[in-house]
Amino acid sequence: MRRGGRGRGRTRRPPPSPPSRGFSLWEWLKGLLPRPAARAPRQRPGQTLLAAEEARAIDAFSKHFGIRFNDPGLLKLALTHRSYLHVTGQGPRESNERLEFLGDSVLGLVTSEFLYRRHPNEHEGQLTKTKSLLVSKAILSRRALAMGLGKFVFMSHSEIESGGRQRLSILADAFESVLGAVYLDQGFEAARTFIDRHLLDDARIIAADKRHTNYKSHLQEYVQSTFRTHPVYRIRSSMGPDHSKVFMVEVMVGRRVLGEGRGPNKKEAEQAAARDALDRVQGHGATDDAEPAETEREPSRGRDRHRDRPGRERLTVETTPAREALDLEEEEILDAVGPAPSPAELDDDAPTRRSRRRG
Repeated sequence: MRRGGRGRGRTRRPPPSPPSRGFSLWEWLKGLLPRPAARAPRQRPGQTLLAAEEARAIDAFSKHFGIRFNDPGLLKLALTHRSYLHVTGQGPRESNERLEFLGDSVLGLVTSEFLYRRHPNEHEGQLTKTKSLLVSKAILSRRALAMGLGKFVFMSHSEIESGGRQRLSILADAFESVLGAVYLDQGFEAARTFIDRHLLDDARIIAADKRHTNYKSHLQEYVQSTFRTHPVYRIRSSMGPDHSKVFMVEVMVGRRVLGEGRGPNKKEAEQAAARDALDRVQGHGATDDAEPAETEREPSRGRDRHRDRPGRERLTVETTPAREALDLEEEEILDAVGPAPSPAELDDDAPTRRSRRRG
């Protein structure tokens, strides 16, 4: 401690100890000099460009939806589709799939509480059906499409060119992952507000929309109660490129085709086939609010002609063990669908061949 004069009260830093054996004089002298600040790692021009684009997209998302994240990294993670990892070279954990898992649970809890409080007189079965509709991928994807969420999702150029920003599965996953990010960043009440604003405020309209009717469930109940079996769905064909396929599906009971339909995926094609079957078997006409089921029917003539050829795959369904019940079931199906065409109707040349044989 120095006494008097300038520098009173200051302590002098002791000089470093002399170098021990094994260290050079140069190393000892470097210890006397101040260490330079660590430099940030250099980024390649492509990485800098990506970071700038990501920052602009995150800022645009916050302005569009009015949500300011305390941790913008959570929002970036929520908007990162797994195809984008091929662009950035990051690991699989850097996609939005884990946040999607979390958001799905938050969505289920908030929706269950909403329905429980909103419908005190509904029984558990009806509440479950309504919840399944509201949290389904079909509804979430349509809500995300209406929100304009697709334009903020980070994905590869090939995914964008194949229609990824309008792909329903990507949109539904992004809705849930953003919800999970909101929950982690701002808490449960903020997540509830997000769900109310973008989904549950229109719950009554969604539930009343005839386009969201589960025709497969209605057909299942009808076939089980009437024929004591279950309908079987079979993909008849698929057309178009991989990113824009159209599936043709037919629904069968026994060996009878009850309905046919098509759609951009198997689920929608099966729904269209079930609706067509209900219209034909039960005589239910399409309502004005519902979209007409798009079907493309093959002539029954060609289908029945080749049905029993050897080597052709035949589709069967479970029936009751008793033979009498099976016969009764087939009679009921024939009454509902109509009689099968006769051999003469199937083959226009049958009378000609008979006359030749007689001659």
